[in-house]
Amino acid sequence: MSYLINIFSENSDQAKLVTTIIAAIIAVAVVLLNQWFNSRRSRKEKLIDKIEEMYAGVIGLRELNRLIYIEFLKGYELARKGNYASGLLKDPDSKIADLSNEYSNKLHSTEMLAGLYFNTTLNCMKKIKESFAELHKQLAIKGGIGSKAKLDKELAKMEETFNELFKELEVIMNSTMH
Repeated sequence: MSYLINIFSENSDQAKLVTTIIAAIIAVAVVLLNQWFNSRRSRKEKLIDKIEEMYAGVIGLRELNRLIYIEFLKGYELARKGNYASGLLKDPDSKIADLSNEYSNKLHSTEMLAGLYFNTTLNCMKKIKESFAELHKQLAIKGGIGSKAKLDKELAKMEETFNELFKELEVIMNSTMH
C-alpha cells in the first residue's frame, strides 16, 4: 500500500489515477448496458417471432376447422339421403380423416407454443381441444352422422374461443411492442 502512495504522491499523478479509474468504471458500465439492451432486444424479437408463429398456428386451426365443417356438411347431406353406413372418419371418399389428423398435429404444436411462451392463452387452447374432441366424436358416429345442431353449436363455440385467443395474443403483442 505504501508503494502505491509513493507512486501517486504528486497531485498530477493522483489526478491521472482518478481519471483512469473513472474511465474504467464508465467503460465497464457501457459494456454492461450494451449487453443488457442487446439481450432485451433479442428477447423481444424472439417473442415477436413466437407470437407470429402462434398467430399462424391459430389461423391454420381455424381454417382447418372450417374445412372439416364443410366436409361434414357434404357428409350430412349424404347421410340424410341414407348413403352412409359408417362415420365420416372412416369414409374413404371423405377428406375429414386427413383434415382431422392435420388439425390434431397443428393443435399439439400450437398448444406447445402456448405452454412455453403464452401461459395466458392456455385456457383458450384447452377449450379448443375440448371442442375438437366433441367435433371428432360427432364425426366418428357409426351408422350415419352426428347431430348437425350439436356440430353447429361446437363450431360457434370454437369461433368464440378463436376470437378470444386472438384478443389475448393481441394484448401480448401490444405489451411486447412497448
